[in-house]
Amino acid sequence: MLRAVVGLILAVATPGSADPSLCPQLAQRSMAALSEVTEALRAYEQCVAASGARYACSVEFSDLDLAQDGFESAVTEYAKGCQ
Repeated sequence: MLRAVVGLILAVATPGSADPSLCPQLAQRSMAALSEVTEALRAYEQCVAASGARYACSVEFSDLDLAQDGFESAVTEYAKGCQ
């Protein structure tokens, strides 16, 4: 999955106006955001599996939603400025 997402990041990237020297940092930010999504997804999955339909896992889902927002932002920044 990680390779697929990294490939997606690179595939959607289009030339932009960002300083090329920032691209490694933007790529690193995207990878960190991906890790946050992965961790949040695991926590949500574990909660759902353990809940026995007695707990809605709202906190875990909210964490996943926030992680996705961060990932989307990081990928967008990378796509705007780097190839």
